Amino acid sequence: MVVLFGSLLFTKEHPFRRLRYRVFLDTHIYRPYAHFMYGAIVVFLLFTISDKLVLQQHADPVVAARIFLASSATVLLYCASRYQWRCLPILEVALFISAGFIVHFAGAIALSIGNTNYQSGSILLMLYIGTFSRLSFGYSLTAIIGIILPYILYVHPALAELEAMKESNHYMVVLSTALFCILGSYRRALETRTRFEESQKIRSQSIKLAAYSQRLKDMSETDALTKIHNRHYLNQWIHHAEQAPRPLNLAFVMLDIDHFKQVNDRDGHHAGDLIIRKVASVLASNKPDNGQLIRYGGEEFLLILPEGDIQRIASQVEHLRQKCSVSNPNGNANVTVSAGVYIANHHNDSVLAAINYADKALYKAKASGRNQTVMPQWKG
Repeated sequence: MVVLFGSLLFTKEHPFRRLRYRVFLDTHIYRPYAHFMYGAIVVFLLFTISDKLVLQQHADPVVAARIFLASSATVLLYCASRYQWRCLPILEVALFISAGFIVHFAGAIALSIGNTNYQSGSILLMLYIGTFSRLSFGYSLTAIIGIILPYILYVHPALAELEAMKESNHYMVVLSTALFCILGSYRRALETRTRFEESQKIRSQSIKLAAYSQRLKDMSETDALTKIHNRHYLNQWIHHAEQAPRPLNLAFVMLDIDHFKQVNDRDGHHAGDLIIRKVASVLASNKPDNGQLIRYGGEEFLLILPEGDIQRIASQVEHLRQKCSVSNPNGNANVTVSAGVYIANHHNDSVLAAINYADKALYKAKASGRNQTVMPQWKG
């Protein structure tokens, strides 16, 4: 029966999805309601009163067993909940089956003294499993079978010998209760499965939405021609950088393709686009991993480097600038690049001011004949 019902719930399911379902069942369905077991323990313990009233002087073994099981269950459930034991459902099943044995033990003692009306305690246990418990279907089925089996094998035959007609009716009530509780547990499993499927759809949609949002963000921050960052990205970066403590300790490098307008006029915009892409590719592949590269506008690029030794920065920028001398796609003279550098290592330096200083250094490089690096802070 376990296999039959289980196959209806998990037919041809991927192992990873089954594992995810188990985690969902444990974290969203089972553990949030596990504390209801304490109420069941209290009710189970209260039946010591009826044990005393019905069994009288024969009640002591049953009462002792109830108290022992209730105390052990309370301690074990507390530890299992506090320390997140993975065996908590198995523990609950074991407690139910143990409670079933005690109930049947009480019924057997009642039979020994001629009482045939104290053998129905298992019905309450099964009703709890079918209604309040949040055990998975497999565990619920195991617990119900473990509770009802001693009744079928031992209690029912003894009762049938004493009062056949009465026990026949009682037997049908017990079996019907077990069946209804099994069906109730199965329905709960189906409802849980539906909740899981809905949560997975929401999760899948959330992942897709997050990925789509990230793609939109990347598109809004990426230059379509060169595939490097654009001014929108720079504005976001500036906003975060301005929150950082001063000094910034960053080197700002403005680079511009020399005589680019002439190239565009002479060779066409397609050739100009190819040159811009080549320069961007060279800069992107040679910049430090922790550097930022932005297409500042037109044929102008902004490179932001972590500040270090001024001489090292000057050498690094000049090396990059020379690498950017790319061949003209139409076979004309190589295209050269000019650069202006400013190191923001003072407390009063802002990002916008540093970019402006680097831009001024670039214009100085242009005015001094182009194809060179100007770094006012470097006297080498």
